Amino acid sequence: MNILVCVHALKGESGTGPFRSSALDGAIQAAERIPGVQITAVAMQDFGGTERLRSSLALAADEAILLQGPDASAYDSAALGRMLSEAVRRMEQEKGPVDAVFCGDSDPGQDGLGPALAGCLGWPQITGVRKVEADGESLKVWRSWEDEYALLRVGTPCVLSFLPSDAPPGYPQIARLMAANQVEIPSYGMTAAPNIQQLLAFSPRPRQRWITLRATQEDTELLARLLADEYMI
Repeated sequence: MNILVCVHALKGESGTGPFRSSALDGAIQAAERIPGVQITAVAMQDFGGTERLRSSLALAADEAILLQGPDASAYDSAALGRMLSEAVRRMEQEKGPVDAVFCGDSDPGQDGLGPALAGCLGWPQITGVRKVEADGESLKVWRSWEDEYALLRVGTPCVLSFLPSDAPPGYPQIARLMAANQVEIPSYGMTAAPNIQQLLAFSPRPRQRWITLRATQEDTELLARLLADEYMI
């Protein structure tokens, strides 16, 4: 089973404490329950993508891919999902089918990324995932929702967004850490595809603006103009 794991972050981090990724934690526990799992970590170049990939290789990943392209931190989940979908398609052409993509449900910069990626790929998706097991040609997924669990079955390929793990953070073995620091990480360029360039051109993250709403016609018209300026309505 080939799993592509999104470990990138799109906001600055303090760098204190061990590296942690909800998606990678999900892949690690999946590998304990599903024989023959192959984990490929993928990260955007922004905000230390190479370092996050090396940490993933040191912990559990078998391979890593760095995505290079426009300033991804400026764009929303729809554009990022399209970029990652191109990476998935390219990986399938070069390395064979991808059975699942794991994202982080609350990892920095990944809000809504799983559903956006699934929409671009045309794959089923589940958010709020706690753990996953094999079930023949499908996967059994434990989903947490408002402190209750639901057991779902989903066919592959699929996109799963994992909640943060309650397990203690893992630490790499010295041999894996040394190997990860020396490996040459391949990169995929994400600027060549015209459909991505077009989507990025029209999908910037809206600038943050604060509006105090009152029950007046003037404020309602102001809000409508601002939302239209940001292409939100």
